[in-house]
Amino acid sequence: MKEGKIILIAGGRKKGLSFSDVGDLIKDKVKMTFLIGEAKYEIAEEIKDKVKNFLICENLEQAVQKAIEFIGNEKENNEYTILFSPGCASFPDFNSAEHRGEAFDRIFHKVKQKYET
Repeated sequence: MKEGKIILIAGGRKKGLSFSDVGDLIKDKVKMTFLIGEAKYEIAEEIKDKVKNFLICENLEQAVQKAIEFIGNEKENNEYTILFSPGCASFPDFNSAEHRGEAFDRIFHKVKQKYET
């Protein structure tokens, strides 16, 4: 993955850890962050001083949609990587990490098909 060409989707139910240090890790490496789940507002508050490019989304499908739209608006859109790294528990939206990954894959392909037609 190219530094600065990463789109991050993160969030879920926090496990008591702070995301303030994550802001330092992603501020230069991630072009845009989309936050989801119960912790989206809390994560936004913790990273806002370090990460300027983030958007709070209602759910995973909206985050994927917005990520693909964001990439489509970029000049060199074929070089981006969408990284789904929640950093939180999957519950209550998903039964397990595997279920979460399967949902991401299904949603990504569904949304991507809209742009290929």
